[in-house]
Amino acid sequence: LDYEYIDSANTIVISTAEELKKLQGQTLVLSYELKADIDLGGMEWTPVAVFCGTFDGNGYTVSNFKITTGRAYVGLFGYNGGVIKNFGVENFTVNVSYSGDVYAGGLVGRNPGSILNSYATGTVSATSTYASVYAGGLVGYNSGDITNSYATGDVSATGSYAGGLVGYNSGDILNSYATGDVSATSSNSAHAGGLVGYNYRGSITNSYAAGNVSATSTRYSAYAGGLVGVNDGGRITNSYAAGNVSATSSSTSSTNYSVYAGGLVGRNTGSSITNCYRYSGQTFYREIDSDTYSTASNTLGTAKDLTTLQSVSFHTSTLGWDDSVWNFVDGAFPTLKTAGTAAK
Repeated sequence: LDYEYIDSANTIVISTAEELKKLQGQTLVLSYELKADIDLGGMEWTPVAVFCGTFDGNGYTVSNFKITTGRAYVGLFGYNGGVIKNFGVENFTVNVSYSGDVYAGGLVGRNPGSILNSYATGTVSATSTYASVYAGGLVGYNSGDITNSYATGDVSATGSYAGGLVGYNSGDILNSYATGDVSATSSNSAHAGGLVGYNYRGSITNSYAAGNVSATSTRYSAYAGGLVGVNDGGRITNSYAAGNVSATSSSTSSTNYSVYAGGLVGRNTGSSITNCYRYSGQTFYREIDSDTYSTASNTLGTAKDLTTLQSVSFHTSTLGWDDSVWNFVDGAFPTLKTAGTAAK
């Protein structure tokens, strides 16, 4: 790539929108470093196709972009097999439709790599006409690791898996959270979670979700959980959820399919859940072929009132979260000290 400045350590320095735009659609293996906040002015962004290098945001942000052109891998980075750290994407809109599988996130579409100290504050909406959707506020599909990161925008998937942070997780999530509302709608089974839509043999540790969650299937089963829609062979430790949960199946066949709604997890199969909690004031809505229920089908997680869930002592003593990583204030959910920050 024709960059004007490469430092002595062979790191490509990016300081302007024009320099950043050169990454669009590329396969990249070098090291990159932001030196300024970059406003893309509402432009249509073409995701970095494959990233296998190191991208250090250095505490800066990329903001004001949209992705509306349908493709398989959607995010500022479509596919990350490298390291992305100390970085934030803000005020973006992802709204895509595609005929095949879609992996859509604000930061990364599919992540077998590492994401550290990063965040996303825009909205993500993805639809597949014939296949599956993996949609998350930060990452669509994670098989790598996500640490000290968060997402705040609403997420919706028409086609299968939606999570406030990650749509589908088979990797490791540590010290992370999501606060946006999440919805999944599908003609097959729908999976929605405040943090993760489907957790397959992945780990979730020291994390929380605060958004409302809904899953709707027009033919089969629906799974909705305040933290995780389905926990399949995964591990959830020292975590909690606070949002309301609804799940609906309107099957027109002769068979009634299952509807799962849980304050912490919609459905748990062969999985480990340790020291986890849910908000005692959560509301539940379950409908199976017009039969309505206002109770959870899954009561995993110890119920606590909001005052407890938003207390410093709950996080430091009950959950054992590290105050060098988190900001704690009584009466509010915690925030991360490190997400998106680095020495400027």
